[in-house]
Amino acid sequence: MKMHPVFFEDDTRIHLRPFTFTRPVAEIWLGMATNRLRWERILGKSCSVFAENHLQKKYPPEFTDDNLLINSAVLPYHGVAERLACLEKREALVWDGKIIAVRLNGNDAGQFVLGKAPPLRTLPFEGTPLLMRHAWELYSMNRDVFLLDYALFTKNAYSASFPSHVTCIGQQIFIEEGAKLAPCIINTETGPVYIARHAAIMEGALIRGPLYLGEQSVIKMGTRIYGASTFGPGCKIGGEVNNCIVFGNSNKAHDGFIGNAVIGEWVNMGANTNCSNLKNNYAPVRVWSYAKEDFSETGLRFCGLMMGDYSKCGISSMFNTGTVAGVSVNVFGAGFLPKFIPSFSWGGPSEMKVFQPEKAVETARRMMERRNMTMDAVDEQILLDVYNLTGKYRQKAGVL
Repeated sequence: MKMHPVFFEDDTRIHLRPFTFTRPVAEIWLGMATNRLRWERILGKSCSVFAENHLQKKYPPEFTDDNLLINSAVLPYHGVAERLACLEKREALVWDGKIIAVRLNGNDAGQFVLGKAPPLRTLPFEGTPLLMRHAWELYSMNRDVFLLDYALFTKNAYSASFPSHVTCIGQQIFIEEGAKLAPCIINTETGPVYIARHAAIMEGALIRGPLYLGEQSVIKMGTRIYGASTFGPGCKIGGEVNNCIVFGNSNKAHDGFIGNAVIGEWVNMGANTNCSNLKNNYAPVRVWSYAKEDFSETGLRFCGLMMGDYSKCGISSMFNTGTVAGVSVNVFGAGFLPKFIPSFSWGGPSEMKVFQPEKAVETARRMMERRNMTMDAVDEQILLDVYNLTGKYRQKAGVL
């Protein structure tokens, strides 16, 4: 394909907050990869991103004379990727009023991402695309996306040898070279298991697929994991986990339960943190919506915690069903925390104050240093920009 692929975003970005405060939609983890990695695998070439203004230094936009603009929320399955190869210039593939993709020259592309679309010939997509819509739907999609990803990423690939000291039920397991598995039990009859290079599973872990364990991630001793769960690179996972997505470099390393949850990057959850995922009266869960700036009905019975990047919670923290915690939240103390915790909040159930941005950056920098990584000036500025973008939510929640 000669076209240069570029991801663009629509209003789905707002519905996927708090995760899209600090990354483009295309960089959200789901199944076995981000959407950017997934598309690049299928297209066989790198993709660029047109992101929000405060993210563009990290994700600089790039256009050529011939661009294929792809909606960041749309996955390349269900015939979508194959259909895009046939687009001509100024043709747009559309489903249910949403532009899936459009082919444009450089000048037209630059106008399109600013909301000034040139005249387009629209072509209906015959089928139902797989797309991200709300943050609270990501974990619900995880199984279906994982199965498609597993077929994509294992095609024409060969697994490393399976250790004889591991008990495996079923045969749907793929192990990259360099992964280390101690004696544990893995059930792949409930779904495939993929273990990336240099990942590790410690003694006594009990795992039911589907599961993706990212590069250099660790499942600790005695951990109980139910699929479909995704752990991005550099995570430490312990306790009991059910149908969760953890983006990367985050720690849920101790006893305690999280289920039906989405956890961002550089998060640390203290020992015995527990997150409710089902109401006592079995009623559908209401969740904070950044689009409505109020609580919204999800229609879901099971809905746990959604926690943005760089957030921390102290030992024995308790989260209500359907809690949304923003970016750089730092919470602790006895009792259930509020169901909406705005970005840069510091405190507990009885009182929340502003987590000053300089302190938040310092905390994030220290966490990264523990992994022998450095927080660069671009990521620091993104965090400061997110502080300014999220002031209205703190004011609405009375975090002053």
